[in-house]
Amino acid sequence: MRAIVADDHEDARLLLKALLNGAGFEVVCCEDGQQALEQVRQQPPDLIISDILMPHMDGYALCWEIKNDPALGHIPFVFYSGTYTEAEDRKLALDMGAARFLEKPAETETFMQAIRAVLEAQRNGQLEGSPASKPNATQLARQHARVLTRKLQEKVAALDTEHQALRESATITELILETVADSIIAIDTESRIAFANAAATHLLGKPEAELIGSPLTEFIPQRLREQHTEGLKRYIDSGKKRLEGWQRLSLTVLNTKREEIPVEVSFSEYRGDDRHLFIGTLRDVRERKASEEALHLSARVIATTSDLIAIVGRDYTYRMVNDAYTKTFKRPREEIIGHRVPELIGEGLFDSMIKEKYDRCFAGEAVNFRAWFDFPVAGRRFMDVCYYPYLGTDNSVQGAILCVRDITSLKIAEESLRLNTRALEASNNGIIITDSQAPDNPIIYANPAFCRMTGYTEGEVLGKNPRFLFRSDRDQTGLQAIRRALRDRSSIDATVRNYRKDGKPFWNHTRVAPVLDDNGQLTHYIGVSNDVTDQVRYEQELRYQATHDTLTGIANRSLLNDRLWQSLSASERHGENLAVLFLDIDRFKQINDSLGHGVGDELLRQAAERIQERLRKGDTVARLSGDEFVIILSDVRDDAAVKQVAEKIHEKVCLPYRLQGHEVITTCCIGVSLFPRDSNEPDILLRDADIAMYRAKELGRNTIEFFTPDMSSAISERMGLE
Repeated sequence: MRAIVADDHEDARLLLKALLNGAGFEVVCCEDGQQALEQVRQQPPDLIISDILMPHMDGYALCWEIKNDPALGHIPFVFYSGTYTEAEDRKLALDMGAARFLEKPAETETFMQAIRAVLEAQRNGQLEGSPASKPNATQLARQHARVLTRKLQEKVAALDTEHQALRESATITELILETVADSIIAIDTESRIAFANAAATHLLGKPEAELIGSPLTEFIPQRLREQHTEGLKRYIDSGKKRLEGWQRLSLTVLNTKREEIPVEVSFSEYRGDDRHLFIGTLRDVRERKASEEALHLSARVIATTSDLIAIVGRDYTYRMVNDAYTKTFKRPREEIIGHRVPELIGEGLFDSMIKEKYDRCFAGEAVNFRAWFDFPVAGRRFMDVCYYPYLGTDNSVQGAILCVRDITSLKIAEESLRLNTRALEASNNGIIITDSQAPDNPIIYANPAFCRMTGYTEGEVLGKNPRFLFRSDRDQTGLQAIRRALRDRSSIDATVRNYRKDGKPFWNHTRVAPVLDDNGQLTHYIGVSNDVTDQVRYEQELRYQATHDTLTGIANRSLLNDRLWQSLSASERHGENLAVLFLDIDRFKQINDSLGHGVGDELLRQAAERIQERLRKGDTVARLSGDEFVIILSDVRDDAAVKQVAEKIHEKVCLPYRLQGHEVITTCCIGVSLFPRDSNEPDILLRDADIAMYRAKELGRNTIEFFTPDMSSAISERMGLE
């Protein structure tokens, strides 16, 4: 960040530069307000810190120039002064648009805290860009002049106090010399100082003892010394004793700080018996010039501002209008000045709205209101109107100062914001907005739909990162996609599992989109949420039904084929054995026909549960159709291990069943095929296990048979005979 420091004291500039450099600022130091203004216009900074009392242009004038420049008015302006510390000084600074007024010297931490607060307020849009709602330019100029005059009076009073003892003991002549506010200096014909009063020592910055005998040219800038010497010679040659009256001859003198001070000079000649002196009275006009500059600045502001400014007398006639006023009403100034207000805006508008406001102002009240107006050039505009009592020299109200600002854009923006806010609040979608520039991207807005969806109140979610909705359930594919999008500053649609305030989970289809400012910088994120719990559950149910047997809840043929392919691939990669078991319940049709389909279905459900009880976690059992089940055993050592598992399954399945009040006893047959011994093809392994199962039935049922190649030959022969 870049900061400009304006202070005519080098020590102060160096101290501020060190502090700001330590905070990461690039600092440009300026010796006066004019130099600072040039730097600001060349390259606008992020922050301006200025002293008040400076040569060429004081801090107040600098602030006014900055705050009334549309391209610069947004820059935070901080006053840092050790001379101007009164409440009136502070008020003038803030009225001119300053963000802070700090007194010298300030503690380092206090000073930096204030600077950080100003920058934070700037980022949050809490600083006014210009003194729009402050007193008008004329009042500010008066206030400026009043502050400067007060300082001059304070200096004079301080000087009087300092020399009080001397005034009490000096002669009347000395008393006059020492109490006068102007500097009085006597020089000889060689232009050496022979006398200097207290004001002169103060002006030049040296005590009288050091001034006596010093050449006056030492206190005149080099470029002007020759001019001074020639002027003095012309005066001596003229033979005049004194200049008539107060001539106000302009001269520039230097003090010991090498500061140039403009003065006005009047002088006369003294000839004694042994002395020939020229006595000059020097009047320091710095304060007056500053006041004149302030008045000039005020006039420029009034002339160039886009605000409409006018002065209206108690008879409702215009006394003064600025250029913006004439342009808005499309009339030359001479057709407005001296004319009554209703002539310009219409009798109807004047009587119905405006007259009452003027009358209140004439009674001493400051009046402010906003309303729509129809202008001949600008058309229909929404204006912020202020009436301030215009006081005369006797503090009586002479009329009203009128300030009008066009805030149509602001009104339209406010209306748009109101409509957008209403739309957000009325939306059925949950909507949140987060501040990406704040630590941890906190929620700064949540609409009612979001609160209803999550069960939290708005106050409970504001300031939190949205991750609180995930609780400890952070290992989600959708959440990982959101994290990637946040890193890439891109939009994302994802379905994630969130948790309501009561702890119940719900599925949230959310869209997260970044918000960029005019410079392409990320400022916020918007999240739009929909509760899709019912949809997700329906989809899960459909997927489950597509891969599982609806009666038993175990895998169906489709999932079996998929699992078998996966298991074969894994076994082949790792060099492991795999077994396929084909199980058929004996005499199931007889049970089904005699006891009913309800009993048969319950038998199948319990049989599936018994098979699952005898399997490992990675094994699979599936129901093909009717009373046929297929079991996949992965990573088996040998035939003996497979037979051991098959016998456990056979034993469990053949235990008696209690079905709807009936005790049913049945048996089963199991056929087994092995990978890689019998085949490495899923369909062939299923076929071979099926053949082995039928071989078990041929042998009398209730047994286990492993597939052998001759079984396949026997089947082929049988099919040939048929």
